[in-house]
Amino acid sequence: MAKKFQRARRLTDQIAEFVEAFNIEGCQLLLAQRLTLLTEIKSELESYTPENKALRVEFEELLLWIEEQDKQPQEKAEDFKNKYQDKLKKQKKTNFAIKQYTSL
Repeated sequence: MAKKFQRARRLTDQIAEFVEAFNIEGCQLLLAQRLTLLTEIKSELESYTPENKALRVEFEELLLWIEEQDKQPQEKAEDFKNKYQDKLKKQKKTNFAIKQYTSL
C-alpha cells in the first residue's frame, strides 16, 4: 500500500511539472492514472478491517496533500486559460478590423 501512496505522490509531482511545461496531453494522461490509482487504493482500504485505521488516516492525509499540491498547478492552468482567451479576443477584434478595412 505504501508503494501506491508513493506512486500517487510522484504522479502529483509530475502533473505539476507538465502544467509548468504546458504539456496538456501528458497532464491529462497523468491525471487519469492518478485517479485510477486513488480509486484502487480506496477500494483496497474498503476491503480492510475497520480496526486498521492507520492506513485510512494515511490515505486521508495523502488526499489532503494532493489537494494542496494541486492548487498551484490549477492556478497556473487557469492563468494560461485566461491569457489564451484574451489573445483569442484580441485576434477576433484584429480580424474584424482587417475585414472592415479590406471591404472599403
